Amino acid sequence: DEHEDTHSHSHSHVEITLSDGRTIQSRKVIVAAGAWTAKLIPSWSHLLKVTRQIQAWVDVSGNGKDDNDEESDSDLESSSNCISNSNLYSPEHMPSWLLSTERLKLPFYGIPADPYSTSNPTHIKIALHGRDVEIDVNDLIYNDENDNNNDSNNNNNNN
Repeated sequence: DEHEDTHSHSHSHVEITLSDGRTIQSRKVIVAAGAWTAKLIPSWSHLLKVTRQIQAWVDVSGNGKDDNDEESDSDLESSSNCISNSNLYSPEHMPSWLLSTERLKLPFYGIPADPYSTSNPTHIKIALHGRDVEIDVNDLIYNDENDNNNDSNNNNNNN
């Protein structure tokens, strides 16, 4: 892996010096490193703020049965539960939305299912918007593991 060590820019090009000493020049550079950008380009860190955003993808296919379930397809089709009709959550029928009220600390938003998705064509996105608590991306994995363990322990204690 090659990492950027230094960079400079003029009006005509951007120059990137790689860790092996080679130099690359370009008119533009796109850095698509997400939360790791400040770690990869420390001179930009004062311009960037990494925050953790809470989001969830909900499967609206209505196929809640597993492989061992004896329920027939006709039983699923006759269900009055609107979540079983994933077409209701397509972009043609469900707009993107934002819910912001004085009662909510942060607004919620949702995005319809993407029928062209190759991995999750029946999943809608629901998320909080605008959390501003800064995090260190290197701590994120550690915190996720602790959060999952704490959730399991809390659930066990509540039973």
